[in-house]
Amino acid sequence: MNTETHNVEQPPSYDASTAAPSYDDSTAAPQQHDPTLMQEPMTLFLDGQSIRGGQSADAPALYETDRGVANLGHATTTVELTRIERTVQSTTTTAQTLTGDDTKAALGEADEKEAGKGPASSDAAAPRIKLRRRHIFNLVHPTGTTTAAAEAAVGYYMKPLTKTTHAGTYGLKKKSHTLRADEWKVLPVREKAKDGEPRFEDKGRPLFQVAKGKSGGAYEWMDADGVVLAVDEDDAEDEEGGRMRLRMVKRMESSVVDALVAMWCCWIWAEAAEAQPQVHEGGMEKGAF
Repeated sequence: MNTETHNVEQPPSYDASTAAPSYDDSTAAPQQHDPTLMQEPMTLFLDGQSIRGGQSADAPALYETDRGVANLGHATTTVELTRIERTVQSTTTTAQTLTGDDTKAALGEADEKEAGKGPASSDAAAPRIKLRRRHIFNLVHPTGTTTAAAEAAVGYYMKPLTKTTHAGTYGLKKKSHTLRADEWKVLPVREKAKDGEPRFEDKGRPLFQVAKGKSGGAYEWMDADGVVLAVDEDDAEDEEGGRMRLRMVKRMESSVVDALVAMWCCWIWAEAAEAQPQVHEGGMEKGAF
């Protein structure tokens, strides 16, 4: 294979016998992300501003937010959601996009080689993990909109910013008029309706549905036909109170996983904001930043 097509620099000052994959955080000519790539079931862990993906809480971060959604209130209006894309490249293999536990395996292999445990390799064959952070969604909470008013207005919605993710603007809508509904729908949104405010599309088909399982307890994320895609759970590994996690139970396209993560973050934000003290004139909501 012609090595010039990868245009990859060699790792600096590594011994040839222990060379580990190096990391490139540049944005120059990255491999295009395939939104139709199928993602195997994994568990998503909310860890501060990171969303980790794999089978354990120490899995690599697959997404990042610019604010911690679990601590936000109504005063915050926009959160940026970034997808962390990793691609393995070497002079002897074709570039390969990593997802989920594949990323953890690649990073683990890098650690072993750096420690001298892996097989000997030359600089020419040493793989590189190219890293790119792509801003894929804005998560929006329109000014002055509370969760209780979400029946008429769109309280929280996701707005795509790249063609490499799920198309369309979608928002959370409660199924009932109660303050804390047990069921939500993720419906198409017109960002600028006749009154200039975002509104749900009339008779729009839901992208997701969120409801407690038949046995109660955990919330289930379903598609429009009621097929369960993921289950919201507490992280039993964390005895300090449990980090939030979303356990996928179905294979999904990468773009659908992006949308699932975005709306999961909106849902967490909505629940966190509703638990905050009410905003009073002249004061700021506790915990909002």
